[in-house]
Amino acid sequence: MSDDSHSPPSRELIDQCTTAVFTPMALRAALELDIFTLLSEGPMSSKDLASALGCGAKRLEHLLYALAFAEFLQIDGDTFTNAPVADYYLVSGKPAYAGGVWRNWTTFWHAMLETTASIRSDTPANKVDFASMSEDELASLYAGLHANTVRSGKLLADAADWSDYREFVDIGGGSGGLAIGLCQAYPALRGTVMELPSVAPTTREYISNAGIDDRVSVQEANLLEDPLPEGFDVAVAKNLFQVLSEDKCRLVARNIGAGLAPGATLFINGFICDDDRLGPEISVGYNLIFLNVYDDGTAYTEAQYREWLTDAGFTDIERKPFMMGTSLISARKI
Repeated sequence: MSDDSHSPPSRELIDQCTTAVFTPMALRAALELDIFTLLSEGPMSSKDLASALGCGAKRLEHLLYALAFAEFLQIDGDTFTNAPVADYYLVSGKPAYAGGVWRNWTTFWHAMLETTASIRSDTPANKVDFASMSEDELASLYAGLHANTVRSGKLLADAADWSDYREFVDIGGGSGGLAIGLCQAYPALRGTVMELPSVAPTTREYISNAGIDDRVSVQEANLLEDPLPEGFDVAVAKNLFQVLSEDKCRLVARNIGAGLAPGATLFINGFICDDDRLGPEISVGYNLIFLNVYDDGTAYTEAQYREWLTDAGFTDIERKPFMMGTSLISARKI
């Protein structure tokens, strides 16, 4: 017999899931179609845009109104123009362009649709292996990540006083975006990006295109096999530990510590969970991606990082909020 004496709980949390997907899906489609770049030339009607894209206007119009509702576009009569945020960040070729991220969304969202399969098989249904990815796959991956990585480098330059540092190493630096951002902020800074042999050619291309290949070298290395070379007074690792197993995280921390002199600084940036694993929201959410794409990768907890770094000979370990809900850990080598 049911108990009608109490009101049922609200189903708002369920209903929100229905509407939460609309704006991200609309934005992804707009970026793939490069709509914001077309509109950067001036206002266009849906028919004008359809003609430029070589598609029908009726279906496109539904997308344009969804983008206007989400405040990425503005409407004046029967024409559409970019809203300021779209014109600044989503026009291809502009310095702050971040629209390439749609490629990563496609990969991650597709992966998360396989969550049930990954859990049932206890293996990643959409495994990502950086060492075996083709050049085209790497190019697509880093095209989506690069703008935010450069931004991370600039914010890292603001987060600490780098004026006393002379030689840094970016471990697992990917496109080299972090090094680019740091070097743009500190003209006297020099560094090395360490990457896997399969990724290093892509790294060199980005570094060369940024015009800093006279200040930043790219070294092929694997810190799961060898200690960090000596000579660096600061080391940076972005999104590195979260793709490794716990045992490998401990080993990499030791190999980093083995190469850094006493007093040297280590910065770690990535998705790091609170010790209760209930926040930050983006780190908890990214674990849904990680379980589908990595054998062992996880947004580990702050306590786990503290254990690995302490074991590797670091002290003064601090964690602070960083961009897009990620965390920044700093530590000093004893």
